[in-house]
Amino acid sequence: MVDYISKGADKAKLIMGIPLYGQSFTTRDGGSSIGSTSSEAGSPGRWTKQPGMLGYYEICQKIKSGWMTGGDAGSGSFAYDAGSKQWVGYDSPADAQTKANYVLSNGLGGVSLSTLDLDDFNNLCCGGSHPLVRAVSQVLLGTSPEPAGCGRPSAPVTPAPRPPSSTDPWDDGSNRKTTTNKPTTPQTTSSTTTKPSSTTTVHQDEPAECSEGEHFRHETSCQKYYRCVNGKKQLHSCAGGLGWDNLSLRCDWLDNVKRHKRNGKLYNCIYMYSIYILLIT
Repeated sequence: MVDYISKGADKAKLIMGIPLYGQSFTTRDGGSSIGSTSSEAGSPGRWTKQPGMLGYYEICQKIKSGWMTGGDAGSGSFAYDAGSKQWVGYDSPADAQTKANYVLSNGLGGVSLSTLDLDDFNNLCCGGSHPLVRAVSQVLLGTSPEPAGCGRPSAPVTPAPRPPSSTDPWDDGSNRKTTTNKPTTPQTTSSTTTKPSSTTTVHQDEPAECSEGEHFRHETSCQKYYRCVNGKKQLHSCAGGLGWDNLSLRCDWLDNVKRHKRNGKLYNCIYMYSIYILLIT
């Protein structure tokens, strides 16, 4: 960062990177210092399962289990286990605050934290949830530190799903049957009284009985079809430019729709649709 500034880079456009993970190595001789010779990438973490890196929540757990730590303000932090010859360099919460203070004092553009899901978000190490993110936030935003303890953060609240607008997701409301009662005016005489009569208006496409969920092509239209709901066929229409394909049981582009049978003959739906357009224009 100092090199970029010395060469004239605009400070306001410089972003300080703060990793929420560490780079790990397997050392040749169990060395514990920065610059020790390594033989290969470090062993994969329990959860990240990637050789050569450990999430911060894995690093802090290894430190709790007995790994030794070291480092300074100039070189950063590291942890190691001489027995397994594992070594990892990482940013501790103190390192993260040092970087955040550098950003403030030098007028840099901000910080970049990568990635949030590698911080100790479940407070496994009893340093508070998201210790690295909170350390940066305390410097840049002035937030208060989280009280120490091993309590787990509250579970997120999931909003309740919205109730469906219709009990039938296929029902667009265009073909609902309605029943109207039309009472006649009671005729009252000294000796008799007539009861109101009622009439029922039935949709002209009143279907025959069918099995629930079945689909049927329309008798004449490529763009219409029936779906069986509650034992009755309900009439539906495909959106503009689409036709009903009775083989795939869905609305598709008209030129993809299979042949449609009408009056004992097979017609291509795109042909029938073209004739329809000519007739209405």
